[in-house]
Amino acid sequence: ENARFKVALDENGDVCSILDKAAGKELLSSPLRLELLDDDSPRSPAWNIEWETIRAEPIEYVGGPATVTVESTGPLTARLRIERTLKGPTGRSTFVQIVKLAAGKAGDLLEIETTIEWGTHERLLKAAFPLAVSNPQATYDLGLGVVQRGNNSQKMHEVPAQQWADLTDVDGRYGVSILSDCKYGWDKPGDHTLRLTLLHTPRTADKHPEQAELDVG
Repeated sequence: ENARFKVALDENGDVCSILDKAAGKELLSSPLRLELLDDDSPRSPAWNIEWETIRAEPIEYVGGPATVTVESTGPLTARLRIERTLKGPTGRSTFVQIVKLAAGKAGDLLEIETTIEWGTHERLLKAAFPLAVSNPQATYDLGLGVVQRGNNSQKMHEVPAQQWADLTDVDGRYGVSILSDCKYGWDKPGDHTLRLTLLHTPRTADKHPEQAELDVG
């Protein structure tokens, strides 16, 4: 907790509440989760994320048991470390997330630093942000400007953005921006939710066997 936000975790190690104390608003409609989708991409797998992958429900989530430790706390910053492991028939991956809160103006941002040792195959990993605000349109940063796009469709489901995407309520009174310093693929499965693609290790056809190792490591 800092002057701006009060943050809570659930038993899975997911951020389940972000309360904006200044505005008196809860940012989330459900916990922030790391979702794994079945990533079947026989056609140009290095380039394509298929509509069938995006529209399906997640196969699984990164969950508990989580090891949670207070890495540091003080008058300027606090850091909470969350460690989890995912084991399954398609491989094993480990996840370390550092949740950071700061004092002063820096505290207007909740920062989550994610480090992954990825060994899971045939999966698309997305960070899902189910928000309390609602709008059929989201705004995406294009570097030289912005563009508004709607919810996922067969023709447009994985879309690019540079450093941020924003979902602001239809009345324009309150919104949430999600910033990313290294990932650029987004989708919007519904009026409340934005998702950021983190890793893409598809199941491939015989034509591209080497591409089944994309993002492993």
